[in-house]
Amino acid sequence: MASEKQLEVVRFGATEWNTWRTQNALVDIDLGGVDLQGLDLRGANLQNGNFRLSNLQGANLKGANLQGANFSNASLQGVNMMRAEMRNISLANANLQWANLAQADAQWADMHGCNLRLANLQGADLHGANLRDSNLLGANLKLTNLEDADLSNVLPRGLHLQVAEQNRRSPDLLEKSGGKIAKASREAFDLWAQTAF
Repeated sequence: MASEKQLEVVRFGATEWNTWRTQNALVDIDLGGVDLQGLDLRGANLQNGNFRLSNLQGANLKGANLQGANFSNASLQGVNMMRAEMRNISLANANLQWANLAQADAQWADMHGCNLRLANLQGADLHGANLRDSNLLGANLKLTNLEDADLSNVLPRGLHLQVAEQNRRSPDLLEKSGGKIAKASREAFDLWAQTAF
């Protein structure tokens, strides 16, 4: 059950929240199942927090510390997570449609079953991330690091890998998934590569 005190503080924004967090460093963050839609939490320290089933649509989490946090099954449509620290975050089955994760550090993130349709992942570090069963239709993966990522059973049809001409990685962009990529994903990539340039 979400903490009423924490909910009250977080709605004041990142500055108030970070002050409270510094003073209450040993308290577990529990903001699961609450409405945080549209909040400006740029640079907030939300490390290891519970946001399961919460609504953060349109929230601004740019540069926030989200390491180890649980956002599974959360509504994150249009959220701004640009340059956020997201190592070991759980985004399992979360809705990240239209989300901005550009240049985010999401190494070893659990993103299985995510809706990443039309999301911006440009320059994000997804090393070792679990993207199994995710929807990446229309996602921007330009310069995204997918080394050792699990891309099994991702929805690749119409996948727009907007790879810059000078940084083209050709099929080894997907080879870096450690061989875990599904045959369907490879076939879709090959079809895209034939017409992309």
